[in-house]
Amino acid sequence: PEGLDLIATTGEHRLVIDILPGSSDVTSAKLLGPGGVPLAQVSPPTGDGVSSTSATASNGGLVAIADNEVSVYINQTVTAASAADLTITGDVTITADNQTASTASLSNSNGGVIAVKDSNADIEVIVTTSASIGGVGTVGGDIWVEATGDHDLDASSDASGGGFVDVAGAHTTIDFTPNSSADVDDAAEIRAVGDVTVQAGFDATVEGTADAQSGGFIADANGDSTVKLLSSSTTVEVGDDALIAGETVALIARPGTVLISAETETDAGGLGVGNYNDTLARATHTAQVTVAALAEVIGNRGVDIRAVYRDFDVDATGDGDTDALFAYTRVDVEADAGDVKAAVVGVDEARVTASPRITGTPLR
Repeated sequence: PEGLDLIATTGEHRLVIDILPGSSDVTSAKLLGPGGVPLAQVSPPTGDGVSSTSATASNGGLVAIADNEVSVYINQTVTAASAADLTITGDVTITADNQTASTASLSNSNGGVIAVKDSNADIEVIVTTSASIGGVGTVGGDIWVEATGDHDLDASSDASGGGFVDVAGAHTTIDFTPNSSADVDDAAEIRAVGDVTVQAGFDATVEGTADAQSGGFIADANGDSTVKLLSSSTTVEVGDDALIAGETVALIARPGTVLISAETETDAGGLGVGNYNDTLARATHTAQVTVAALAEVIGNRGVDIRAVYRDFDVDATGDGDTDALFAYTRVDVEADAGDVKAAVVGVDEARVTASPRITGTPLR
């Protein structure tokens, strides 16, 4: 294939890859480094792909006070879209893949006649992933439009030590907001000889832990972990007045393997002791497929429209251990998945046409 060497110049640059009418294979269109090698080899990414922060603190003295905090914030958007009028004899694949990994860990220990330590570890991650197809298209093969992602969040806080008067606090907070969407644009007209799949989903492991240990004549252990999947959605939509047709059509909004986990451990010992343990894991999420007003979905051999959850777990664990002559202990644990919902919505004058098949059998 022909190549064009890019040279260093001033000003703005724009690279356009034209897909001409009748094109069936555009895989030869690539952006390469000198000598034809992949750009990843010319300038490989540094690091391990994980956004992380960690700290370890320790001190001692007659009066020892330590208040420490670590935090991670990520706001990431990935979009893949085609709105062109195309005639393709092969397959069309449009994929938006959003991946994040983050850790925040803090360990704090001290001792003294009066010893106070407070550890705070926080993570906030906002991810938006969208894939879409529009325009007028005729495709000789299959069409695959997908918004997907994989996210790992891990935060931990630890506070420990001892003293005549000892106070230990460990606090962990994670807020996670994932939005994924795969759409057929308004007024699009997309026809495929093969199968059409439009789907959205994500995988996530979100874990927060807090550990507070206190010992002294007067001791106070205060630990809390709060892990939330905040209000968000996984959606697939066929837009207003759009047409999508194929041998089969699958419209799937399906979060994959998702774990929301919070764990708190507190230990306190002494003559007079307070032990406070709070744990909250909560998820608020909607999976929804919408066929909008005047939209039409045609599957010659069948249509699947599903809004489902594959493996969605919300777990909370609290463990408070107290050894004292005079003590107050409170353990409060809550795991809440009451706002995790799924829906399939057909708006006025939407139409779905599919050949009949036995319930439960696959499209193929």
